[in-house]
Amino acid sequence: MAGLLAWAADVVGGNGTDMVERTLHLTPQQRQTISALDVRAAELQHSLQLLRQRMPPSDIAQRFPHLHADSLASHSTLALEKHAHAATVNQLQARAASLQAENANYAKVLAARQQHAREKTQEALQLASTLEEIEAAEESLKVELERLQYAVAERDNAAFSASSTEKGELQADGQRSDLSSGQDLSTPEEQGLQLIKVDLTRWESKVMRLEKEWEALQHNTSRTPSPAQREKELERRLRTLTEQLVTKQAQAESLTNERNALELRLEQVSEARRNLPAGDADLDFLKRNKIGRSSSGLSSQAATLALENASQRSAAMRQRGAKVTENVARVARTVDAFSMHAGSKLRKSMLLRTLTVSYVLGLHVVVFLILSSVSLGRLH
Repeated sequence: MAGLLAWAADVVGGNGTDMVERTLHLTPQQRQTISALDVRAAELQHSLQLLRQRMPPSDIAQRFPHLHADSLASHSTLALEKHAHAATVNQLQARAASLQAENANYAKVLAARQQHAREKTQEALQLASTLEEIEAAEESLKVELERLQYAVAERDNAAFSASSTEKGELQADGQRSDLSSGQDLSTPEEQGLQLIKVDLTRWESKVMRLEKEWEALQHNTSRTPSPAQREKELERRLRTLTEQLVTKQAQAESLTNERNALELRLEQVSEARRNLPAGDADLDFLKRNKIGRSSSGLSSQAATLALENASQRSAAMRQRGAKVTENVARVARTVDAFSMHAGSKLRKSMLLRTLTVSYVLGLHVVVFLILSSVSLGRLH
């Protein structure tokens, strides 16, 4: 800055003597400002130099193709995992909704059955209380009947003893009077006894009818299971349906694996069929040679042996191809089973999904750190 001012003074003055004679008079504050600006300009120039040194080249991504490929593969793997996770979440939500609907239906059916069972239990309790009342009335009537029979027996004994002590005409008169009085006395008692017997017969018929109804109700109740039994039956059916669902899923997975194996085997067989025309051409050539030899008068046994050797070679080639195809199919089935098992584990375990995503993110972080360290090493 001072040089710039000196140059300006030189230009204005025209020569060096004028610059010496005409010096600039600056205040201390202006000198401090000029010095601060000089220091700031030097710092900025130094910072620009450091930034130019630290800037990586523009083609740094092309210098590490393998790291770039790993990063792209990690990105694609992460996208696939996210898509699989979203599909699994959707399946779980649909399955949870269907299970909730089934549970609601089962709960409704169970509530209806429990209400029906409570009604039947109340009816049974009412019938039992009615039967107890009837039995109590029957017992009281039996006691009353026994008491009346005992009173009648006592009166009969008293009348017989009184009639035996009388003599002669008094005895006959007494007997007639006693008989008339006994008839008068026993007539209302016998009538009451007859009424009691009729009531007892009616109550016995009613009791028998109620007992028959009770037996029929018990029979119907035995045919209709209790709420606990119905609940156990529903739980058993639900468990059976769940086991059947798991079995069907396992069968579907096994069928999928078999289908993949058959597709792979079909591809191998088709490839083997495409590779077989060379052997078939040899067979055709031998057949033609056989025909030529027969036409030219050569031995037919040699042609037959050559044909058999060619067929044996083609059969051995087919066997080797079948073995290779079977081995490849077995390996494919093993890989498919392992992938299905791993996929089922990932669908069932949130921890494994979290670890997989963490592993992919860790790979990204490692790649970023390697790129940063390489770029810093190149700068230093």
